[in-house]
Amino acid sequence: MTRLTLLGSPVDGALSPVLHRAAYAAMGLPWTYHAIECQPQDLAGFLDSLDGSWRGFSLTMPLKQTVVPLLDEASETASRIGAANTIVVTPSGRLVGENTDLYGMVQALREAGVTTVSGITVLGAGATACTALAAARELGCDRAVVVARGTGRARCLLGAPAERIGITSHHRGVGSR
Repeated sequence: MTRLTLLGSPVDGALSPVLHRAAYAAMGLPWTYHAIECQPQDLAGFLDSLDGSWRGFSLTMPLKQTVVPLLDEASETASRIGAANTIVVTPSGRLVGENTDLYGMVQALREAGVTTVSGITVLGAGATACTALAAARELGCDRAVVVARGTGRARCLLGAPAERIGITSHHRGVGSR
């Protein structure tokens, strides 16, 4: 049996298990795909417990950044962004991370007619915000404003992640978090 899953929290309303299982059935693949609730502090233990039946994971919040240091290998995109949303488990058990969100964001923007970006305002400071910065950079943007619930959260995004992506940025913290 080949096992794949969605990891994150919350995942109880996720549609990806239904979509994946339907696709596997249509392709005649005897694979399973479920959603498993997983918090950042539990991720390393979960990954350490894998057996040979596991082939991959989709990751959602809040695990996309947490997983990167736990990987055996990360794509250039996942390393640059500091977040992975897809993990492939190789036959030897190695964990290889990828970030497919960047490609999806860039393609969605291009399909909407956005081919160049000179500046961007990003709301939030998590993994998806970092990917949004990278998508804007791919479209020529070199400066951004980040609005987050607190200046500390915005500052974290605007440090090493923004530098790796090549964005000059400013932050605004709002609220008390």
